[in-house]
Amino acid sequence: MANELYDRGYVPQNYPELVFEREKISSTSFGNLVAIPHPIIMNAYETVISAAILDKPIVWGNHKVQVVFMFAIKTGDRKKLDFLYNHIVEVIDDLKRVKKLIESRDFYDFTLKLTDME
Repeated sequence: MANELYDRGYVPQNYPELVFEREKISSTSFGNLVAIPHPIIMNAYETVISAAILDKPIVWGNHKVQVVFMFAIKTGDRKKLDFLYNHIVEVIDDLKRVKKLIESRDFYDFTLKLTDME
């Protein structure tokens, strides 16, 4: 995911290394099958969130993970994301809602479920 963000021009070349550096400090898996990896510093050219649903859960830190939200945040945009971040945290805190995300048919379906518009 980090390499794709780089390939699309959203982040600098060292973004993947910075994500791994952050992960070494503490795992970004939160339980309920979700991880939110991000770099140790905010260095994105554009603020974006990449999302992935894995076919099967993997072990990530001390938890199993099947849904990944990779945050790339441009310096100065952190406060703008507070509402969205808080909403995502609210969703991932509910295993039932996470399982609905996992069942998404496509990106549109995923966004509807994430924003509770379904």
